[in-house]
Amino acid sequence: MNILMALADYDGTHKEPLEAILRTWEPTAELLAELVELSSAEDASVAAGATWLLRAWVEQGVSLRPHDVSELARRLTGITALWARLHVCQTIRSLRIDTQDAGLFGTFLGECRGSERPFLRAWATDGLHHLALRHPDYESDARVALEAALTDPAASVRARARRILDGK
Repeated sequence: MNILMALADYDGTHKEPLEAILRTWEPTAELLAELVELSSAEDASVAAGATWLLRAWVEQGVSLRPHDVSELARRLTGITALWARLHVCQTIRSLRIDTQDAGLFGTFLGECRGSERPFLRAWATDGLHHLALRHPDYESDARVALEAALTDPAASVRARARRILDGK
């Protein structure tokens, strides 16, 4: 079975099929590259499932190859599914983003900060903060984002901003 077939069991809501993949599949370099490719799939459930798996494995300490991070950067404009965008924002803190890709991530995070969805605004601010930690050219953008988040009408956005300030 290939990963696209395995993701067909994911309905975009119930994460059990994703957890089963996480438990039974090895996060090989080839599989991770395929998930990066699927991150911009037209099918929102496939894109969300692929990015959920990427995030989960990266958070467990699996590293994406620099080429795969660059490929993800090139695909950011095609990642339109709400949950896929969120998962990418949440993953940025764990990625090693090269200087040549930082601008694509910065643009993506700026777009996500403008979302109507509070959780996407919150995690885009977090991603921008972590991007700025490694790429000082984004310090000003991150500071502006954090100041805006601290006064956001949504409590979840303000809470994420406070966690950033607390170093969490």
